[in-house]
Amino acid sequence: MADFSPYKLLVRSPNWLGDCVLAMPAMRELRRFRPNAHISVLAKKSVADLWRMCPYVDEVIPFEIRKGIMGLDDRWDLGKELKKMNFDLCLIIPNSFDAAFVPFLARIKRRMGWATYMRGMLLNRKVPFPHHLDGEQQPHCQLYLVEKLVHHAVDHTLDAEIKIPEEAKEYAAKLRENYFVVCPGANYGTAKCWLPENYVETIKKLHKETGLDCYLVGGKGDSPVCSEIAKEVQGEEGEESFCQDLSGKTNLFELAAVLEKAKILITNDTGTMHLGAVVKTPVVAIFGPTNWLRTAPLGPQH
Repeated sequence: MADFSPYKLLVRSPNWLGDCVLAMPAMRELRRFRPNAHISVLAKKSVADLWRMCPYVDEVIPFEIRKGIMGLDDRWDLGKELKKMNFDLCLIIPNSFDAAFVPFLARIKRRMGWATYMRGMLLNRKVPFPHHLDGEQQPHCQLYLVEKLVHHAVDHTLDAEIKIPEEAKEYAAKLRENYFVVCPGANYGTAKCWLPENYVETIKKLHKETGLDCYLVGGKGDSPVCSEIAKEVQGEEGEESFCQDLSGKTNLFELAAVLEKAKILITNDTGTMHLGAVVKTPVVAIFGPTNWLRTAPLGPQH
């Protein structure tokens, strides 16, 4: 396949873990159509390790923007650093004004993204948002953006992969042999969360019927609910519980490895849900008031 790509491509990543996973099919197609390009991803530090596991990426540029007036200095400094890197094009996946601002400050030659939120003046390759895809899963919109970049129809299969570091796989190998994973927390409060007592009942029943042990996962903010659930499913006094709490104890690499080894993941609508899907673990996802069709995990839906 002929490659007429710019030599250096910068992709501005989404800010949330789940959204980053959903953007990976677009990255897969960008790599397929631009095999000789050097593809860098500009990503918040909180999601940078996910992109470090992405085989379609050559380089990850992590950043952090402080809140308030100090954030203006951070954006200016980041723009100056990016300008030195001489990117040929920046593909801006998020549709926010702020996502396009730093590439504008960096004076990247071509800045391509959705012509939304009055940010047209920051872009010089403007793409009208594909409202005909409003009812489709989110990745289809991002794949459409790649189509506009490569001037060719791309594969809309919603599939991707990540490469988990061996050290993380060694961490997971030390866990019990047969287990399922439960992620009972979620961002944006309790609206997206199944009740803890429902998880307790499900964990007990699944363990009884399958003999599988359980690991609870989540960030530090999820530790209270994970601790509560772990106590509720505790076995007889003196026995080692079949349910162990790993919340706040794993980094992103280790979490991916724990999920990859699991027999099944039961989760709220979280970044962990999407991470489980991309490592090909069967996922049972419980959605709250959001439109699940838009943000369903990658892979086949049943």
